[in-house]
Amino acid sequence: VAQKMRDRGKYVASGTRIRYIFTKTEKHNDPQYIKADDPDHYLQNQDTMQIDYLYYFEKQLVNPLDEVLKVKFNIENVLKNLLRLIKKGIIQNATQYFHPKFKIEN
Repeated sequence: VAQKMRDRGKYVASGTRIRYIFTKTEKHNDPQYIKADDPDHYLQNQDTMQIDYLYYFEKQLVNPLDEVLKVKFNIENVLKNLLRLIKKGIIQNATQYFHPKFKIEN
């Protein structure tokens, strides 16, 4: 992120703590150094950049919440399965997973 900031003409002193966010890139599995960017740059370019919410969901929420659901309700991998379906493009949002609509044909 510091190198991206320098490339954009910002001064970044050595040893400075750098804030960053993960943004969407062309490939979901791009390395972190490609996904990471300066929050100020994101705010100035919101029309062309998007925060990678799926990355945060996968890396910071799925495991802890699945553990809570297992302890409290004895169900496993609810969010891991949701994430898998989203990544495969089978569903587009969590509402489809938790409130499915069934089509009954005669």
